[in-house]
Amino acid sequence: MTKSPYNYTQRIVVSVMIAVGCMLVYLLSDYISGLFYPPLHHTFTIPALFFLFLSYVITIFFVSLLFEQFSLTLRAKFISLFFYFFFLTGGIQGLIHYIMQTGVQVESVFIVSGGISLTTAILMVKGFPIIHGDPQPYFKQMNDYFKRRSLFDWTARILSAGAFMFVTYYLMNSMIFPFVEPYYDKESTHFLAYYGNFEAIKRTAMVTHSAMMILAFIPLFALWKGSKSSLLFWFGFPLFIVVALQPFILYFQWPLGFRFPILIQMTMIMYIQAIILVQLFYLPADKNYEEERYFHSMWSYNKLT
Repeated sequence: MTKSPYNYTQRIVVSVMIAVGCMLVYLLSDYISGLFYPPLHHTFTIPALFFLFLSYVITIFFVSLLFEQFSLTLRAKFISLFFYFFFLTGGIQGLIHYIMQTGVQVESVFIVSGGISLTTAILMVKGFPIIHGDPQPYFKQMNDYFKRRSLFDWTARILSAGAFMFVTYYLMNSMIFPFVEPYYDKESTHFLAYYGNFEAIKRTAMVTHSAMMILAFIPLFALWKGSKSSLLFWFGFPLFIVVALQPFILYFQWPLGFRFPILIQMTMIMYIQAIILVQLFYLPADKNYEEERYFHSMWSYNKLT
């Protein structure tokens, strides 16, 4: 069992402080990447920066609660946090640009997301100290998790998850793309023209996305000790904030008629894929587990006081 020194009010305050640091690093990283690649954003507006800051606060708050439920050493927590954020902000968001052919340099996305992910991981480890009764070795928890199913079972589940997630992404993209396709013909936008191997690039990026989701989040299922329903919340909600909402806020220079369908598409994809992964890879800690305290009492008045 873990113990946190913060109630929810204090946790929000710490999240705000960490988000301020993330915003400063974001602006610095965006400036540095602009020295080598076309800038991600032509101008910044106060409303866009405010909503980006708000998304950082919400993400840090919920991810801090998520990682508090894992039994990890500080070093394991730092490494896990870094790859968690870098995978979402660099990997998944970078693939969105490939799939939608937005013309954004993915290398620039990596520079910005790398700086933010490193900063967030350092500040969260320092800002959210957790007292563990007895932190378990990371690889032992992974080994115990994989031993509970046969190799054939794991292989079938991984292949099934990859296929289901690819089909989900492809179908959602096929339904949404007609709404954004007109923007590829406008001279006022910087999106790449629809060219011959566009479909091949999309399908390759979608397969890569599916593989990355499986590889990146299996450790989360191995570390999880709560219930399936609460795992879906803790797993799916941060995905929505980081993968669906943040690009909608970040790329404010894109037309709203382009950004809003992408927001809807990525929201649907992330939650459906979260359901697929939870259904296929969740394993209860034991047969008599209880709902973890943060899921059923997070809005409790007693926790806020």
